[in-house]
Order: sequence, then C-alpha cells, then structure tokens
Amino acid sequence: MKMLFEKEIQESFEKQALECLLKDFNKHKNYLTRAAFGRTVPPATIKDVDKTLTQFNADPGQSVRELFEILKPSIEKQMDTIHKRGLALVDKYNDGHITVDDRGTDAIIVQSETSANNTYTVNLSALTCTCPYYEKVKYAGMMCKHIYLANELFGQKYRQNSDTPPQQIPKIPNENAVQDKLDIQSTDDYFSYGSRKLTKRIKRGNSLIPSGITYVLEGTSPQVVIYALESDESLLLVGESGVGKSKLIHYLAQETNTPLLNACGHNEITVENLLGTMTVINGNTIWKDWDTARSYQEWILAIVG
Repeated sequence: MKMLFEKEIQESFEKQALECLLKDFNKHKNYLTRAAFGRTVPPATIKDVDKTLTQFNADPGQSVRELFEILKPSIEKQMDTIHKRGLALVDKYNDGHITVDDRGTDAIIVQSETSANNTYTVNLSALTCTCPYYEKVKYAGMMCKHIYLANELFGQKYRQNSDTPPQQIPKIPNENAVQDKLDIQSTDDYFSYGSRKLTKRIKRGNSLIPSGITYVLEGTSPQVVIYALESDESLLLVGESGVGKSKLIHYLAQETNTPLLNACGHNEITVENLLGTMTVINGNTIWKDWDTARSYQEWILAIVG
C-alpha cells in the first residue's frame, strides 16, 4: 500500500537531511537512526546507513537519496501509526470532543486533545504543524496526526493533488424521477443511507436527543441532507408545510445520537433571538447564548423553522 504523502515526505526528508548533515553530521546521523523513529530502526538498517554515509562527503545529494530508500520501511511504519492516530482524531472531531476551525485559508486550527486551551495550526499547502511532535519529526520529513486530520477533513479543498478521495456530492433528484428506496445500514459506529454515511456519537443520556421518531427514507433527497451534515455545512430545506422537512432532521439526529435544538422562526425574529443578548441575572448584566450559538458551541444540530 502506497504511503500517504510519500512524494512530499521524500522531498522533505532529502532537503532536511542534507541541511542537517552538512551542519552537524554526527548529531543528525544518530538522530536519523534512533530518535526520529523511537529506536525502532533494525541494526541491519543502521549498518546500511553507516555504509551509505561514508560516501556523504563525496556526493551528499546521492547519499541522502539512498538514505531515504534505506529508511523508507521505518518511515512507512511510523507514518502508518501516525495516520491511524489522525483517523482517531477524526472520530473525536465527529464526536464533538475536539474542535477544528477552517479559517478559509489553508490554515486549519486544531484543538489539543489534552488541553482545550491549546491549539495547533496546520498548513495544508506546506504540510506543516505547530505541535511539538511535528517539530521533533520534521527533520526526517515526517508528518503529525494533526496534518492527517486536516487532510481528511479539508484535503480536497486546499490540496489539488490530495491523496484523499473526493467526496461525491449527491445530485438533487428530478421531481418526476422514480423515487427508489436505497440501502440503510445502522451499526454501533455509523448510520448510512445509499452512498452517504454519518458517524454516530457516543450514546449519552441527553434530553435533546430525539426518540421514538419513525421516518421512511426514500429517493436520493435524504442523501443531499446527509451529505450536508456529513460535511458540517448549513442547509436550507424548502417545501410545503407537513412534507417532513423537520421530521427528517429529527430522525437523523435520533439515529446518530445527536442532540437537536429547535429554534422557532417567525416574521419578527432577530439576530439576538438566535445568537444571544445581554441580560440581567441576579443583579449582574451578562451575555446569554441562545439556541444557534449553543448549537455551535456544544456540537449539536439546530433547526430554525
């Protein structure tokens, strides 16, 4: 199986290794064979590294290219582990345990798993991160789990040649088309309808999670809704009263263990009604969040109807 970011890792490895070996040969030689890989490089590989580096002064560029090929199995093993950690972070993001903020550029802000007050900045174009682990392994051209997380979520948006397969946006169906029933699957981890899939949250006692909702999914329209929820996009459902717009969202929230807020819309609704306002509580003037703001902060769905 091809290593994700293999081309970028090789280019970074050769650039970093060349610069560091020219600067401090003995220090970086030891680092490449030990510290960068957690002492997992086999003794035979270390011998091959030593042999290759005897020719470093004669041809530095060729030596670092050979070094990469020698160390590639160790790099692949290390990156496979980091990739799995990145995918685990995706699950934590989907479950609402960490936040990931797309700033509209190629800078992605990722919240630390261990401290809610710490964040790291991933640059998807340069494939860099500000976390301590990346600072440690970048000298061997390697990535961190935050880069893999950002690539899974936003790779297609910011990386033209991303290894992440593009998500196929379902086409809005023709009203006159035959509305066939598609396959529905519900496991402990996900709920899917047709080609679209939603990750289930860890089930907790929460009064905002709908229950007892029965809904028959038909045609491809629900796939468009699931795609929007899967992609963390806002969605406007338009239709006559009573056709099941709100009930569909209630049903999907129920099936994915997702809390749901209903914000009642009307002609006189204001921004303050949705986001919040200053109010007096126990003699103190404080800001009080309303439904829409709560939905963003607490990773729950909100319906404005």
